[in-house]
Amino acid sequence: AAANPSQSVTFKTKDDPFDFKPQDDAASDGESGLEDEDSPDSSELAPPAGPAGRKLDASRSVKSSNSLAGEPSRNSSWSFVEEYDSIHVAKSIPHLHLRSTSSVDRTMRVYDATLTSQYLSCMHSIATSGVSFAGQVGLVTGAGDGSIGLEIVKALLQGGATVIVATRVKRSEDQLAKLFKMYQDIYQEFGSKESKLILEPCNCSSAQDTYAIVNHIYGTLGYDLDFVVPFAAAPENGRDISRIDARSEEAHRMMLTNLVRLLGAVKSAKQERGIDTRPAMVLLPCSPNHGVFGNDGLYAESKLGCESLLNKWESEGWQDYLSLAAAVIGWTRSRLMFQNNIVAPGVEEKGCRTFHTTEMAFNLVALLHPYMTTLAAEAPIWADLTGNWHKIDNLKQATIDLRSAI
Repeated sequence: AAANPSQSVTFKTKDDPFDFKPQDDAASDGESGLEDEDSPDSSELAPPAGPAGRKLDASRSVKSSNSLAGEPSRNSSWSFVEEYDSIHVAKSIPHLHLRSTSSVDRTMRVYDATLTSQYLSCMHSIATSGVSFAGQVGLVTGAGDGSIGLEIVKALLQGGATVIVATRVKRSEDQLAKLFKMYQDIYQEFGSKESKLILEPCNCSSAQDTYAIVNHIYGTLGYDLDFVVPFAAAPENGRDISRIDARSEEAHRMMLTNLVRLLGAVKSAKQERGIDTRPAMVLLPCSPNHGVFGNDGLYAESKLGCESLLNKWESEGWQDYLSLAAAVIGWTRSRLMFQNNIVAPGVEEKGCRTFHTTEMAFNLVALLHPYMTTLAAEAPIWADLTGNWHKIDNLKQATIDLRSAI
C-alpha cells in the first residue's frame, strides 16, 4: 500500500550554529583516501573562495571572473574573490579522483588532474573551514542505520540544511518507535541553526510513493530541492542469472527504475513552476561492481543503468532542472556490505582502499560543495571514489582466498 505523505515527522529547528567537519576518528584514518606519498603539503592547499550556503543560480550567460587552475573560464553563478590556486596532484592517480570524457572516445572517461585538484581543494576547504548548506533543501533515500546515506544526512544537518528523509514505514510499532528515536537522537546531536529533519513515509520500490513524495515536497511542504541523494538499495545475495526472482525485480525497481522516476518527478515539478535557474544536484550511486562478484541478482545492471543518465542529461535537455554527479563508490564498510567486511583488511593489504561510511560520506559531501555544484551545472561530474579498485586483478578470487585463510 502506498504511504500517506501527511504522516511525515518534523523535528524543530535548532538554534546553535555548527558547520560540518569530518569526524575525528574518520579524519585520523585518512579521510581523503590519498596515498601517503601523494599527500600534498598543507601550505599548498588553497580552498576556493565563495559565499557559503548560497543556492545555485545557474545563469549560463554569465562568465566566471577568472580562470580556474589554468583552464578557460567556465560559466558560473558566482565568481571567486581571490585567485584560485589548485591543490597539487602527484603523477600517480589518487585513490579519489575525477574523470572527464575522452576527446578520442566519448564513451570513455579518463583521469582529469585539473578537476581532481579542484575536488580535493573542496575537500580540504570543508575539512578546515566547514561548509554551509543554510537555506538549502535535500532529499535522501536509503538512510538506514549503518548506511552511507545516514552519514550524509548528518553532514547536511551540520551544514544547516533542511533534510527530508524517505523511510519505509511498513514496520511494527516497536520498530517505528526505535526508528523515530534514532533520527531524533541524530537531530539532537548533529542539527545546527535553522536546520530541519523531516521524515517522509515512502516505499522506494513503489512508483506511487515515488511520485507522491515529490508532489508532497513541492505542493504541501512548499520546498524546492537543492540536493537529491537517491541511495535506496536492497541486497540480492545468492542470485545468479538462473535465479532472478521477485526480490531481484523489486531491488532493480528501487535502485534504477524508481530512481529515474524520482528524478523525472523532480524535473517536472521544477519545470511546471518555472524553476529553471536552480538545478538540483543529484548524487548518482554508481559502482565499479559490474558483475565482478556475480551472484548478486540485477545489482550490476541497476548500477550500469544509472550511468546512462549522464548522456540523457544532455540528449533529453533537462540541464536547467537537474545537475548530476556520478559517484562510483568503492568498497565501503556499510551494513549492506557486512558479509564482506571481514576480508576488508586483507583487501587493503593488496592495494585497494576501503572506506568507513563516515569517510565515504565526507567524499560525497565534497561533491555538494558550492564550487562543485557550479561545475556540475555545466557538465555532469564523474567521481571515481573506488580507492584504486583496479589494483586487484581478480577481486572475487582474492576475497575467496582471504575468506579461506580466515
